Amino acid sequence: GPRTRGAALAGMGHCSSAPRFKGGLRALINASPSSDGYSDEWYFETMNGLLDRWAYSHVQFLRKRFLEATGDKGEKELDKKGFYKLFAELQDMPKAVAESAFRMFDTDASGTLNFREFCCALALCCHLMSSVDEKMRFVFDMFDTNDDGLLGASDVQLLLDYALQKEDMRVEEQQQSDDKAGDKDAVARARRQQRVAEIKQELLGNSPYLTFERFCEWAERNHDSLNNLLHTFQIVPSPERECTICEEILSRHHSLQEGSTWYCISHKWLQVW
Repeated sequence: GPRTRGAALAGMGHCSSAPRFKGGLRALINASPSSDGYSDEWYFETMNGLLDRWAYSHVQFLRKRFLEATGDKGEKELDKKGFYKLFAELQDMPKAVAESAFRMFDTDASGTLNFREFCCALALCCHLMSSVDEKMRFVFDMFDTNDDGLLGASDVQLLLDYALQKEDMRVEEQQQSDDKAGDKDAVARARRQQRVAEIKQELLGNSPYLTFERFCEWAERNHDSLNNLLHTFQIVPSPERECTICEEILSRHHSLQEGSTWYCISHKWLQVW
């Protein structure tokens, strides 16, 4: 349509770029135009820059998911219950981490999310739209449950437990048909606990806290673990996920013959693109 993507989301004008913010992510998305010395122009350009990452088709897709999570009863804002329903894996995380994730989205601390807040924060943690630096900042701040800019030993333990658990879950899915899967699960858990202890020692050493810089050094070497920690926020399918879905559908059709060509297209996927 003729409207810009920023205007479609927030009633604001188009912004082609936004200044890079080098401080904490919470400070970026929670900055108020009237506090912390940020100018109105800087604040709204930054927010518009995040909104403008989404194409119009993405906006339609996200609005549909947003409205579904509100209960589709005419509510215009998303509460915690709907938030945890939409990002279901947060319910498997410790309560403090899940609530920290909600605060990352709730920029005005109102206890609910409007569609603008939802899209701005999602642009910083979605694989399609965010940079590696932004992903690292988002994960670090999400596990920084007391907002002090550092991760304590318990925060690091939670982060590593969850990241490595996601890796093990993929292995377990491949072993479901194995009669000895139960024994292998126990071995995998023991191995994971050992790996967590080793990585935790590597990250912390003799320090009681983990800095963001030290975390980045680890995350840059472990992109899979970083992506595992953000998996629940990937509600817009990536090209890789679309490929996986197509492969899963094709695998269920055992009548396919070598040399034949099939085209498998999801109607909903086609609408988005």
